Amino acid sequence: MIWTNRRRTLFLVVVAVSLLRVALLGAFDLMPQSAYYASYAEHLSLSYYDHPPMIGWYLFVWFALFGKSALVLRTAVFTAMLATELLVYALASAFFGGRQRAADDTTAERALVVLATSGMATQLSFIAVPDVPLLFFWALSLWLLHRILFLNRPALWPAAGAAMGMALLSKYTAVYLQGGLVLFLLASPAHRRHLRRPGPWLALVIAHVVALPVYVWNARHGWASFLFQSAGRAAEITGVDWDDALGFIASQALVFLPIPLFAFLWLAGRDTWRALRAFFGRDRTGGVAADRLFLLCFSVPVFVTCIALSTLTWVKSNWPMPAYVAAALLIGASLGRRATRWHVVTAALLHALLVVQLLWYPVPVTSDDTWYGWEELAGRVEERMAEHPGAFAFSADNYKTTAELRFYSDVEVYGMNVIGWNALQFEYIGEDPEDLVGRDALFLRSESDLEPTARTDRYLTQIGLYFKSVEELEPIEIRKRGEVVRLFRVFLCRGYRGLKAAGGSMPRP
Repeated sequence: MIWTNRRRTLFLVVVAVSLLRVALLGAFDLMPQSAYYASYAEHLSLSYYDHPPMIGWYLFVWFALFGKSALVLRTAVFTAMLATELLVYALASAFFGGRQRAADDTTAERALVVLATSGMATQLSFIAVPDVPLLFFWALSLWLLHRILFLNRPALWPAAGAAMGMALLSKYTAVYLQGGLVLFLLASPAHRRHLRRPGPWLALVIAHVVALPVYVWNARHGWASFLFQSAGRAAEITGVDWDDALGFIASQALVFLPIPLFAFLWLAGRDTWRALRAFFGRDRTGGVAADRLFLLCFSVPVFVTCIALSTLTWVKSNWPMPAYVAAALLIGASLGRRATRWHVVTAALLHALLVVQLLWYPVPVTSDDTWYGWEELAGRVEERMAEHPGAFAFSADNYKTTAELRFYSDVEVYGMNVIGWNALQFEYIGEDPEDLVGRDALFLRSESDLEPTARTDRYLTQIGLYFKSVEELEPIEIRKRGEVVRLFRVFLCRGYRGLKAAGGSMPRP
């Protein structure tokens, strides 16, 4: 490979953004999601209620080797994301190897820059979520499949199956890897012969054998995780809402950044249309080249599914992330110098704003999905708990406050299952609320609007079913530059009655 000034510049961009992330690894508190998945590592299991086990297993190894801390957790996810970027570069170099011999071609480097400077790469360098191992094994699967299908390495079919299985142990979205493989073999005339050979089918079998822990856990727990991610998600659908769809596109402009996102939408739309016409015999030009068709099959189905769902329900910004692995290569092959330059400038500006927000917090986040104040809260709660010996603590915001307190303190803290609501994975770690009968508790309620809300009153109605009395105490205020930016109302709940004796329940607010 010839090292031109432009190629060297693109690598320096990747190095610069990586060093920026390293500098920020220990600069702020954990997001609630990270604290929640860290609890996976403290309660090892074959799988978990909301996701497969890989993120918990991965963090367990890091905690066992280096101790449990926010810096260790962030170093773990940063390392995984960096490894993913290197895999994507290796895949891009293999895809565009012929072009890379030309001194002025930087196709693989452009693909790397698109991925490495994205909001997605920054997010997954700081926040421990199942997408971190998913993207690594997704990229590894594509690298192996490319070597099999384009470089004639059929001996790698078992390895590709194992990689797809590891992806499935990371997140259920990995089923799109298997679907993408079958779709490509059906759509590419030059590769359709593989469907008559044992290799692909062996790989699919191996993938599900590797993923057996997920099936065993679900079988032992009434298929709880599968039901949560299927019927549970379907129950959230309320009807067509175009505002959610527009919000989804806006969120992806931050996740993948605007120029790559709209380049992907254009390229994927154009090439998918050509591929469909060729498949149905209406395009005599040959349709789409096999390598681009490969990338389409591992990006478009995921993204289209997310767009379709976004018209019916709220789609989380991380759901389409696997699509951007192949999308980065599509864009790298098409993005011109000027567009690349503007993308780098946009990425630099957005990352500069992110640094300001992370370190100085000029705009308080009006939700619990924030990094600010959790460690201080833990210390303040420990002080409050010392005033009430024998009491336990609990919260009712799905998992966030409970997870943060479990990470940053030694407080005995529980989730919403204490008052009869679904507490996600906290229901499956072997803690029985009936063992708490007769004890007092501190209930913590985060008020994102920084003032009492009617929703809290509805929580108190539910809590009253499970305790003999409830009394509000002085709230905990988290301040920044003298201003209150987080407010936690605190309630002393006396005489826990337990789930069996409570005598009733009500829907969650």
